[in-house]
Amino acid sequence: MNNTITLQLPTEVDNFISNLAFSGDVSREEIIIKILTEYYHHLEQSSDEIPEELSMLKDEEGLLTISDTFKKEFNES
Repeated sequence: MNNTITLQLPTEVDNFISNLAFSGDVSREEIIIKILTEYYHHLEQSSDEIPEELSMLKDEEGLLTISDTFKKEFNES
């Protein structure tokens, strides 16, 4: 199953991806897919390693998931 995603990248990131694609003779899409795939695998491997601080905040705030906790922390910063 393929999904189409439209990304609005900052100029620096766009240039970085373009340079990687040019130097590796691959498409920009392939670079983005590789970056996202590697990031996903990294998150999947470290998903059990919840920082104690976030776990405590989750319990204190009565949040349902660690994802909710990350969203709360992100929105407050």
